[in-house]
Amino acid sequence: MNSKKKLILLTATSCVLLGSLSAAYAANSVGGTCSKVGQSTTVAGQKLTCSLVWTTSKTEPSATPSAAASTASTNKLLQDKSFRLESITFSADFGMAQAITRLTNTSNRSKSAFMTVTIFDEAGKKVLSTLQGVVNGVGAGQTVTVTFLGSGDLPTGKFTYRFQVDTEI
Repeated sequence: MNSKKKLILLTATSCVLLGSLSAAYAANSVGGTCSKVGQSTTVAGQKLTCSLVWTTSKTEPSATPSAAASTASTNKLLQDKSFRLESITFSADFGMAQAITRLTNTSNRSKSAFMTVTIFDEAGKKVLSTLQGVVNGVGAGQTVTVTFLGSGDLPTGKFTYRFQVDTEI
């Protein structure tokens, strides 16, 4: 097989695999397609209902902020060292606990850090999952999106969480 045919075959295979991955992801998230109207499922503690696409239900919160949350803001911002957690969304896509976060570097210089989001039971006493994230060269005042990945399952129902910066340089 010549190199041109190999390239075409490789490209076609990549497109099929990426399409499958995208479809699997969309099926478990808001806006993803579904076929049975009225069907419901819970993803990351958030109830989704099928109306030909997955929509959210306002009755189940995905998480309860931890006791470490700041009471100064209605956003319940968490801060450790030079990083402030602006928002967090939990998911269990691809069979593992994940958190998609928006973090702001509050220092006056560029920072890199290793960070942890620890998920506890609703009472905040038992560790259910630990997720790790890393940022590199975040500018002063800059806000970035960071994905935290964990080794355990994302708990269902209500839970608390804590954000911490393990190492910062």
